[in-house]
Amino acid sequence: GLMAACPWCVNDRVFAGETVRMETQDQKNGRWYYMVNTPIYNPDGTMAKQTMVQDITERKLAEEEVVNSEAKYRTLIETTSEGYVMLDCAGLITAVNPSFCAMLGMEEQNLLGEPILEFMDPENQEVVRNQMAKWTSTSHRNYEFCFQRSDGTEVNVIASSTTLYGPTGELEGAFALFIDITERKRMETQLRFQAMHDPLTNLANRTLCHDRIGQALERARRRSEYYYAVLFVDLDRFKVINDTLGHAVGDQLLREVSLRIAECTRELDTVARFGGDEFIVLLEEMHSPRKAIQVVKRMRENLRKPITLAGNEVQVTGSIGIVLGPGDYQSADEVVRYANIAMHRAKGKGRDRFKVFSTKLLDHAVQLMTMETDMDNAMAVGEFYMNYQPIVRIKGGERLYGFEALVRWHHPDRGQVPPADFIPIAEETGLITDLGLWVLFESARTMASWREKYPQAKDLFLSVNVSARQFSQQDLAGKIKRILELAKMPPDRIKLEITETAIMENAAQAVVVLKRLKEMGITLSIDDFGTGYSSMSYLQKLPLDNLKIDLSFVQMLDVAPENIEIVKAIINLAHTLELEVVAEGVEKIEHQNILLALGCEYCQGYLYSHPLPKEEAEEFVARIPLLT
Repeated sequence: GLMAACPWCVNDRVFAGETVRMETQDQKNGRWYYMVNTPIYNPDGTMAKQTMVQDITERKLAEEEVVNSEAKYRTLIETTSEGYVMLDCAGLITAVNPSFCAMLGMEEQNLLGEPILEFMDPENQEVVRNQMAKWTSTSHRNYEFCFQRSDGTEVNVIASSTTLYGPTGELEGAFALFIDITERKRMETQLRFQAMHDPLTNLANRTLCHDRIGQALERARRRSEYYYAVLFVDLDRFKVINDTLGHAVGDQLLREVSLRIAECTRELDTVARFGGDEFIVLLEEMHSPRKAIQVVKRMRENLRKPITLAGNEVQVTGSIGIVLGPGDYQSADEVVRYANIAMHRAKGKGRDRFKVFSTKLLDHAVQLMTMETDMDNAMAVGEFYMNYQPIVRIKGGERLYGFEALVRWHHPDRGQVPPADFIPIAEETGLITDLGLWVLFESARTMASWREKYPQAKDLFLSVNVSARQFSQQDLAGKIKRILELAKMPPDRIKLEITETAIMENAAQAVVVLKRLKEMGITLSIDDFGTGYSSMSYLQKLPLDNLKIDLSFVQMLDVAPENIEIVKAIINLAHTLELEVVAEGVEKIEHQNILLALGCEYCQGYLYSHPLPKEEAEEFVARIPLLT
């Protein structure tokens, strides 16, 4: 069968003097053989054929397996989603699969023969160049970098490359596999951004803010002339806008404010939303600390520009605390805390102010904290007590009109603490709400006892101050009503004195609250008139009864004629609005005579009496109807 497999043409070639080599398969047993047919000459000179046969079945099966494996491997390479590339020793592309072409957005012919480094930016070229340098020392490598697509976008990949050697061990190049991780990288970047940024404004959040400030502190430690500043910005009256126009409008306002603050900074600076309506700005690489003040002034001007929200024109201002660096600061938390202290000091001075932090402010803050703790204790143990200052009607003869209730504090260690020291702290900490209700109850109970004891006290008024913080609390009218019922004091003998600043903090809401109080029969007075920023249009809408001229105007009456004209204008305005006028701070008879001539109805001041303990105030009640 084997000989039969030899075609006759082989014999012809051999007998023609040619050695013929061939592979053939025995059709009966299926085995493969390698045959060498050589011409030879017999002794008689005739030609014969010599055949040498080798069984190569195992080799043929192995070759067939290799061919089949190569076909499978090529199919796998051609259809897989990973990009495959063959590189020569110079880094030139010698083969690619369709996925790699799609990955770069290019045709195969435009890739073959090109350096793979050509499709990367310089930074990524360096990464791959370093890996190529390791071809002979490391057979397999894994690393990340990104390609530049034909449209200019980047493709992030995880690369796995294997060194290729020739049959004799010489370096031939490398075989690389690339997995596209662009979407994963995008998600990682998005998650990192979300973890470090405020979702409402896209500004840096508290975490990123602290990190950037910490880096600034480190730079300041390494560089002697590294100037930076941290600004703590708190919006004025944001709560009023939020409560009046709604949270959606409030969010819109915060987004607009974030843009306006960012407009005043550079790319290297950091603007963060610290929480609520608080923002922190880190200014870096300043030529001098004075630059921070220039930025703050520009920021204030930018914030003041009117904003139209839901059809309403709103004007926003901010109170700003400033920490200038370098300084002896240990942490970002410390810097933020000091900036916050400065901001609160600025806010305490009025709206739209800024304050630079100093150690004096820190000392003051410590004092405030200590006093706040003491005030909490004072409320519990009864260290607060009441004084009463008489108010006199001067029109038609001097008669006692009533008393203003004034709270006092006797500290066990400090002695008498001036109201100017503890009232602002009570306002800032919120203690004023509980203290104010206690003042109303205590003074109303005292007045009620005088009314029972002295029939002539039935017509007296009790004036009680209501602070801005109290005025903004929920159900103020309902709380006042319950207190007066408990104290057995008729509402029509109560006069509440409210500063124009407190009213104008939220003028629209003020109209509603004051009308509820008015419906109860309470007399309403606007306190310290002339020191705030009243809107005449809103003043007309408020259900007021009295207007109280601030003592700063009254005490200057006998100094210059123009001061008389100012007070005259205030009294005329009050009378135009059908309000009676109370002048406080009257210390001289000349003051009373001028006020009487100008038409003022009531006076209060040292000319008549200092604030008195309730026992001494009661003596005034007993001496009604006339003062001597």
